[in-house]
Amino acid sequence: MRWPWTRDARDPQEPQNLTSIGDSAVAGYFGAAPTMAGVVVNERSALGISAFWRAVMLIAGTIASLPLPTYRDTAPGGPRQQVSSWVDDPGTEDGQTPYEWKETCLLHGLLHGNMYLQHVYNGAGVMVGATPLHPLAVEPSWERRPDGSYTGRKLFTATGANGRRRTFTQGNMTQVMGPSLDGLSGLSLIGVARQSFGTTNAGDRSAARMFGNGAMIAGLVSTEEDVDDDEAVEI
Repeated sequence: MRWPWTRDARDPQEPQNLTSIGDSAVAGYFGAAPTMAGVVVNERSALGISAFWRAVMLIAGTIASLPLPTYRDTAPGGPRQQVSSWVDDPGTEDGQTPYEWKETCLLHGLLHGNMYLQHVYNGAGVMVGATPLHPLAVEPSWERRPDGSYTGRKLFTATGANGRRRTFTQGNMTQVMGPSLDGLSGLSLIGVARQSFGTTNAGDRSAARMFGNGAMIAGLVSTEEDVDDDEAVEI
């Protein structure tokens, strides 16, 4: 993501409002706000918890191994007919296999509560695929009319690795949303449970330090008066 604060051509003597990189607001902007345990929780630190990793990978891996056929209704209330489509082989242009594509989408949904799929079209304008975009790189918003009223449709602003921003509509971006409080985006499991994840990570770190350094507490004892050898041994 592009750094939100920039330097301009002001007078170097003019006072400027500077923001420290240690400010919690900066960490919050990048989705890395500290928890009550003092541990920053993000997707990598959360997945470092073995039980959470196992649960997430069990769900994503199991569902990703299932077939994803496409059906079409032949008539209202009639039997469905299986047809071929890109969903049968949703490998993307970056070389993902169908299994990897489904697993990636499921991990996005499980961890962040949202899947964002950018539509891919061929030269004839036919949709031939959908590329998963990382949920942290996409910002959904409600579309507004020129008079400021809402249209009821969504816009999706995606930020690429090069900092370039591009806005998508619901016509060229599909959002699969998990449980939501506002209907705009799903609830992130990492965000909702970050206090619990932070406490778990803090406990793991404390245990690792104990096993690595021992349980003995190191320190320095000093006195205000001189002591002889016998008193030093006794202390």
